[in-house]
Amino acid sequence: MKKGMLTAGIIVVVLLLIWAYVVYPIAQKNKTFEEAPMDMSVEAKVDEYHSLEAIENSIGIIVKAEKVSEEEPVIWRDGQGNVYFVGMIGNVKISNIYKDESNQDIKIGSTISIFENEAYDAEKNVIYHVAGYKKMGIGKEYMLFLDYSEDDNWYVPCSAIWGKYPLDSTEAILYNSNERPAETSSANILVTQIGREVIEKYE
Repeated sequence: MKKGMLTAGIIVVVLLLIWAYVVYPIAQKNKTFEEAPMDMSVEAKVDEYHSLEAIENSIGIIVKAEKVSEEEPVIWRDGQGNVYFVGMIGNVKISNIYKDESNQDIKIGSTISIFENEAYDAEKNVIYHVAGYKKMGIGKEYMLFLDYSEDDNWYVPCSAIWGKYPLDSTEAILYNSNERPAETSSANILVTQIGREVIEKYE
């Protein structure tokens, strides 16, 4: 009788361990949320620009492009599960080229990959916006001020938030939140002002 109870106890422990280390993590990863995801602005140190000319002079690529697709978000966590890196790749089709010093043979009609500083965390149902970055919308057109990262084989907007401007003047350039720090809010004012200059010059 004791042997049977011991065996049953071992089976229960094994099943609990399987649930805790296999079934539950998979369920958490694949679970869906009924509520809308929470937006979270992540502070990051970025260079600040006070004019469109300063941005144009600081980068090697200026293109007009339409976002055609995006890849799965990248979320990196440390050993304690804390998020320390987020981002995603957005693919854009180039419709015009104004400057190209990248030596990457960019052509009108070609598609290039842009690193975007926004990512959705499916485990926590949170959208992270690094430095207030707001990702491009698929099917929408943008002016992009970029540099090429040879190490990563993708293009990056000027200083995270200063290199992407929607040609639709009603679309917000940055993610807006009342919880964002004052310095980011001031950057938002500058970015918006430069965005108007971009539309006047390039649309």
